[in-house]
Amino acid sequence: SDVYKRQNAEYMGSSQRELASKAALQEKLIHVAAVSIDKAFSLYRNPISTYITEKNEDDIVFEVAKANSLLTWLKFQKFYEALTTAAAAGREEEDVIAELVEQLTEERKKEFIDHRNQRNEKISLLVRARQITISGKVYGFLAILNGRSVVFVHVANGIGHKALRFELSAVKYFTKYRYMFKQTGLELWRFGVRRSSLFEFDDTTSRDAVYKFLKDGAEKARDLLLHREEVTRLWSRGLVSNYDYLLYLNSTANRSFHDLSSYPVFPWILSNYTGEELDLEDPSNFRDLSLPVGSLNKHRFRRFMDYYEDLKADKTERHAYYYPTHYSTPGFVVFFLVRRIPEFLVKLQNAVFLPTDRVFRSMEQTWYATVNNGPDVKELIPEFYGTDIGFLVNSEKLELGVTNEGEVVDNVVLPEWARNPSDFLIKMRAALESNYVSANLHKWIDLIFGCKQRGDQAVLAQNMFYPLTYEEHVRWNEVRNAYERAALEVQVTEFGQTPVQLFKGPHPARVVRLFNLDPSIEGSETEQLLVKKLKVATKEVERLHLELEKAGNEQMKKISDQMRELKDLELRNAGHVDKVKEEHKNEVRRLQETVKTLEARLREKNFMDLEMHAKPVDFDEDEFHQDLEVLISRKEEQKEDDRRDGGREARESELETLLAKVIAENEELRSRLSKGQAESPPQPRRR
Repeated sequence: SDVYKRQNAEYMGSSQRELASKAALQEKLIHVAAVSIDKAFSLYRNPISTYITEKNEDDIVFEVAKANSLLTWLKFQKFYEALTTAAAAGREEEDVIAELVEQLTEERKKEFIDHRNQRNEKISLLVRARQITISGKVYGFLAILNGRSVVFVHVANGIGHKALRFELSAVKYFTKYRYMFKQTGLELWRFGVRRSSLFEFDDTTSRDAVYKFLKDGAEKARDLLLHREEVTRLWSRGLVSNYDYLLYLNSTANRSFHDLSSYPVFPWILSNYTGEELDLEDPSNFRDLSLPVGSLNKHRFRRFMDYYEDLKADKTERHAYYYPTHYSTPGFVVFFLVRRIPEFLVKLQNAVFLPTDRVFRSMEQTWYATVNNGPDVKELIPEFYGTDIGFLVNSEKLELGVTNEGEVVDNVVLPEWARNPSDFLIKMRAALESNYVSANLHKWIDLIFGCKQRGDQAVLAQNMFYPLTYEEHVRWNEVRNAYERAALEVQVTEFGQTPVQLFKGPHPARVVRLFNLDPSIEGSETEQLLVKKLKVATKEVERLHLELEKAGNEQMKKISDQMRELKDLELRNAGHVDKVKEEHKNEVRRLQETVKTLEARLREKNFMDLEMHAKPVDFDEDEFHQDLEVLISRKEEQKEDDRRDGGREARESELETLLAKVIAENEELRSRLSKGQAESPPQPRRR
């Protein structure tokens, strides 16, 4: 345009002094003129202009007043000229964009390194990365500074622009992410930030390097996968709600709110969208959670079964399956969120909202179509059990079309049992937390995240989908050319991805429920009741956690005290045992000396000599028995001590043998004295 040419000429003709003046650059304004645009309806100020057929020759002037506005304009000019040149030369637009992004990335990396060196900041790690958002990829690079700060710089921004920056200590959770069936992604959550951040890297090595920094440097952070068994146990005991547990499983199975191709998946819970009342104690109001959506209608499933049998009989088909579509695709997500992010549906449908049968109109009609029509086997998204009514209300007044009956498509038509969108979401959440769902949700988890997701059990559970929706069938290393790669990327991006399999065996059932939500009260009272019970449940969970922690600490202290007592007792027993052993040795030594003395005196006496004519020895039998009783009493005391100290069978046997020997010698002495032939002179009494 003339405005662009004039401004460009003014810039090119500026003096070097003017270019060097920062103040002049800050004050300089760049005006960009757009010659022709699509006219938006003035009545509703419709933000989606691409599908409107009415046009107007208006000019819109954009005003830029930033410190580096000239640099921004030059980047845009370079980008625009490259695209127009490529179009004239017949080159593919995507190839040109990739080259420009590559060039910009290298330029920004060099600028970033120089800038950090000037500030004396150490770059611990620097890798190219893309931040994945629901709007698309943001190209840039990720750096770790001084081993503690994470910075993501967008290549389209200057180095002085605000970048995503946070400390490693601010990371709460993190996990490796499978993006486009490639192990090149990383998702992390920060304290105080509701949404996560999702990044894609060039290869697994770069991703693992960042993961290692998070694992080593983020002291407060935890890997989600390392605590899955603990979270499952808490859920099965009723300490985690069904909603929170499903969100956790989606996160660990690489389903992210930033990735339309792998958006979190939630089940259809209710089957009643026509009644005036909703009784959550009536099982007939619920969907069978043990079956995939495709087999809920037995008549329709016969067609899927015939399709499966035909594929199985076809020798050219390597993998037979029941359903040609998936339960979670970008199209289904955008279908539900059309009132919140209408631009995505416009892109998917070639810049139009029509036909109206592709617009989310009514819960009753959507449920009917899902269960009865063609290959539609979609599940729901978390928003149906949340608190934001934005996706149900046409707040932007989008012109979504008119039905064949002349009905204007506006807000989502809700069941009669819901008074308003808020009441609808409250009752949907109450249904998710109901007794029926709590008792059967593990069956649905087996289908989506568990043992019935793949293999023979999936065949028996009627849960097999198109092969390229499974990671093991997408082999990027076998792609032979750019066309095959592009086709495979479209398949993976647009037609669904089966989540990571989290459980190889059957998922445990939920056996305890913490609270019950009663949706029988209408309107605001229901909301108040829900909020009240959620608060009570939260406090109860916190109390139980504190009690468990306190009980655990007390138990550990008790065990520690017991171990200390046992150790002290062991030391005391060791000293006592040594003392008893010493006493036993002394007693044995004393008895041995007594026996030796008796033997010596017997030899001296020499009762066998016939020349001895002495009187019989004055043998005091009463005194002998008294001494014998003392010895026996001592032996009994010793045995009692041995029993108290654990017993010493060998020592007891030795003492018994010694005592028997003494008794035998005394008996022999008595016998010899009684047979004495001569009277010996009086002798001292002997023991």
